[in-house]
Amino acid sequence: LPILPTLQLPPILRDFRHPRSLTLPLACLIALCGLATVLPLLGSLHWILGLFENLPLQRGIALLGLLAICLKTRRRRLALLAGVFLLPNLYQLSYYYLPHFYRDTTPNLRVVTFNILRKNTEREKVLAYLQSTNADIIAVIEVNDEWVKALDPLRKTHPHIAHFPNSHNFGIAFYSKYPVLGFTRPMPTRGHPLLIAKLDYHGSLLTVVVAHPVPPMSALGAEFHNTYLGTTAATVSKLPGPVLLMGDLNTTPWSPLFSNLVSTTGLRDSGKGRGFQSTWKRRNPLFTAPIDHVLHSRELQPVARHIGPSCGSDHSPLQVDFTFPPP
Repeated sequence: LPILPTLQLPPILRDFRHPRSLTLPLACLIALCGLATVLPLLGSLHWILGLFENLPLQRGIALLGLLAICLKTRRRRLALLAGVFLLPNLYQLSYYYLPHFYRDTTPNLRVVTFNILRKNTEREKVLAYLQSTNADIIAVIEVNDEWVKALDPLRKTHPHIAHFPNSHNFGIAFYSKYPVLGFTRPMPTRGHPLLIAKLDYHGSLLTVVVAHPVPPMSALGAEFHNTYLGTTAATVSKLPGPVLLMGDLNTTPWSPLFSNLVSTTGLRDSGKGRGFQSTWKRRNPLFTAPIDHVLHSRELQPVARHIGPSCGSDHSPLQVDFTFPPP
């Protein structure tokens, strides 16, 4: 320790003490954020490039910080460049933050979708949460045989049940307070089902679709993911009457696949205009993303939308209250 004051810093480190030395690092960071902003436009060329379309929040925060530093240090050209790259990210985030007016009505239908994570050991905590919601319809993703047994107490309040457990990550369990007129389980991709339930809701037909495509984390996974969402869009567009589509879609609203799903089916996103409500890795600001969704046809009026606790899963449950039929 006594010799530390006598040590001489290398020239490159001494240079970084000067304000001018910040120019190159700032320029490089802005260029990287700009590249991450442009790469989603080339998402069709490779599955890795498509992953960048899910990160406008992270890019926006980084560019906003870089813009503030550039303005503080009077680097106007770099500030202008950071602002140019910031604008498309702000535009994407406006999906959640631009005012979207909902009628103030009394809800009479509550739905919950929750990817509980198959390897999750906090089964009692998950069961307690689902019981506390007093939801009319519950969709649970990634259930296996052990999870079916753990959630069996829901049978007391939700007598209309469908279990399709899976030893991998694509099991689905469905619980309803209202009578089920029938279940169908098409397979958009091999081993990855789509659950369709037709309910008798006080004499009205209500169709609930529960989806869980493969995450696009490889070339084959991206192919299955794209096929699953495309097939789901075509299937749901043919369903009559009021429709709810819910589950872990492994995609964000900024994905072209999500846009195609909404435009093809005519469904609306219950999260639009309600602020950024992430459901995956909420405690990890680098990767958090809204990939769990509840979409609805125009016959259903969303009144409230809440994100619940993770309960040991990497996902957080999503609860939405509706008025059905709308006033």
